Amino acid sequence: MLSKNLLSEIAQNLTNEDLRSFSMVSKSWHSASKNQSLWRNNFISEWLPEISDKKPQANWKEFSCKALALRSLWKQLGGNIISSSEAESLYSELVSTLKSPPISLPPLRKQENSFPTPFQDLLGNPQDQFIEQPEHEERNQELDRKITENGPRILSEFNDLTERAILERFRWNLVGTSGSPSSFILKLHRAVEKTVKLFCQASAVMIAEDPCEEYLERWNLYVEAMKKINSMFLSFTETINEVYDCLETEVLQGPKFNLLRMMAVIWRREVFSKVKPLLLSELTSEIATQRQKLLTGEEPDYNEISKLKAVIESVFDISLNELTVYYRNHSKLVLEGPYYELHCFVLEKSFEYYLGSAGDSLNFLKLDKHYIDQIFPSATSDQLAKLKTFISSRRNYTALSNCRLSLLNDENVTRIAKGMQASPEVSLEKSILYSISQDTSCSIFKQLI
Repeated sequence: MLSKNLLSEIAQNLTNEDLRSFSMVSKSWHSASKNQSLWRNNFISEWLPEISDKKPQANWKEFSCKALALRSLWKQLGGNIISSSEAESLYSELVSTLKSPPISLPPLRKQENSFPTPFQDLLGNPQDQFIEQPEHEERNQELDRKITENGPRILSEFNDLTERAILERFRWNLVGTSGSPSSFILKLHRAVEKTVKLFCQASAVMIAEDPCEEYLERWNLYVEAMKKINSMFLSFTETINEVYDCLETEVLQGPKFNLLRMMAVIWRREVFSKVKPLLLSELTSEIATQRQKLLTGEEPDYNEISKLKAVIESVFDISLNELTVYYRNHSKLVLEGPYYELHCFVLEKSFEYYLGSAGDSLNFLKLDKHYIDQIFPSATSDQLAKLKTFISSRRNYTALSNCRLSLLNDENVTRIAKGMQASPEVSLEKSILYSISQDTSCSIFKQLI
């Protein structure tokens, strides 16, 4: 019988695959494998970028077992178009790219084609969404040949209505892509989706300890990985688009499906939604800190302002598409997705803030506008400017400030923010009057206005 210390030492030198087998030998060996740090160290070293030496607590054994199951899933993809060894090679390259993506220099653009972030640059310049590498070109040419040879069989696989439904949900990145596809093309994309999803779930655990900085670093690396992964599976995504166009001839055609957009949707669901409360809280806290410096006459921290702008832009990234990215600077851009949530949250907090003691200072409001314009897109900074104009123009400001806690509850502030977003052409004052008219408890506030 080996001692616990010796078993622990043996377990520390095993891969996760060996560790899983090790845990099945006996109760004592299973007990020695329960240490989450064993699974964590192996998983992080294989899957995640080494940004920091943080070791957050999580069910790393579950992550590791899912990774082992994925490897088996990829091996089963071997068939007429790719062999089992080629499928396993694609899996290894996919995981390696997610962990250590190739870093590319931003291309030089004309002003009209230039965007502030790498992801927006990819959205706005779709011709550059791929990496031109000889090995990718050779592999895609060979895959194109095999796909062409098997074209009739691939198309016949979608005669089944269930298979068509799965294809449609994949094509539009819809939530709840349920069912087990039988066609090779959909099986492959389901495998890619599950692999990226596992990576994003693990990334969310790492981000939770330092939301803003960690989120930004991991998102930027993820964007670099998108470009290569989009290139790796180009032949397969083009096949999905061709099959969909053949089957759905009467459906309005939208932007072509690609892995770039699919990966952005997965990040939005698996990372942003998980860290959103912490991220929004830290953002608004830092904004309030910088505003306090403005109020006291201190020099603003331009490094922090730059970081805030970058984080806000990264949230804007996953809220834009190939069309709206061209209107990102328009003040009447209809906001949606994660950035809309951030926009409303900032409006609510700013409304409360401007009603505070600093709001009656005209000089402060001018400084604050300059600060806000530096970090927020026009759609948000213009709405905040309306807020400031309204607050600073109230004659009975003191009375308004005194009753703000009882009258401007969260529901009213949210209603105001949503009213402004739904109808940007309506003035802030009309939005507030409308929102108050929906709440009979605001009679005092009505009199003040």
